[in-house]
Amino acid sequence: MKKQEFYIKVPFTLACDRNITSLSKLVYSYLTFRQGQHRYAWPKMETMAKDLGVSRTSINRSIKELKSKGFISVLSTQGWDGQPNKYSINCDITKMTSSIESEKVTDDIRGRINRGVFLSLKWIFNKKISAFEYLDFSITDLMQHLESKFTEDVTWDNLKEWHIDHIVPKSVFEFSSPDDREFKLCWSLRNLQPLLVENNVAKSAHIGTKWGNQKLYDEFFPSMVFNG
Repeated sequence: MKKQEFYIKVPFTLACDRNITSLSKLVYSYLTFRQGQHRYAWPKMETMAKDLGVSRTSINRSIKELKSKGFISVLSTQGWDGQPNKYSINCDITKMTSSIESEKVTDDIRGRINRGVFLSLKWIFNKKISAFEYLDFSITDLMQHLESKFTEDVTWDNLKEWHIDHIVPKSVFEFSSPDDREFKLCWSLRNLQPLLVENNVAKSAHIGTKWGNQKLYDEFFPSMVFNG
């Protein structure tokens, strides 16, 4: 008869944490399995060491690491009639997954801006410097600005379905340096908005009341008359 197999899970956040050793991740998974639906897990150090094929010292080191990082709580019962410690899993999977998703969104937005600024200033752009070195706002400022313009159709949940659009198109501006006035206008928060991909493609480099950018264009270039 084939022996029944059991599987253990590692939270994505923990699995991707480079500051946590591989053994500690395995110990966490082991304790999660042993705890099951109970409030605690209480395997002996010797049992964990034998099951995982490592030394008792290594297990003890991993327990301390997981405890210090807040992944588990340890209720010491050593000395109480020889009872092993009790371990409780602290990980809130929902919150940890949410944190990872937030990091992904931030990285995606940062990547878009880096690419956009690079294409605008590719003749002087230093790849070792973040695009935000050239801008008057931070990644946090930008994300808060974009979020303030969200609608039912544009949210962080459908990040791949919208672009960071220049309300007044980049092609209108002329600049040769990030210090130029028109560069600062082009890349100002006021000129950036989240826009569904299909709407951005349709808008293209158009200017006019129909495209919702005539007023801002007139403000940026008060001495010019655009007939579009």
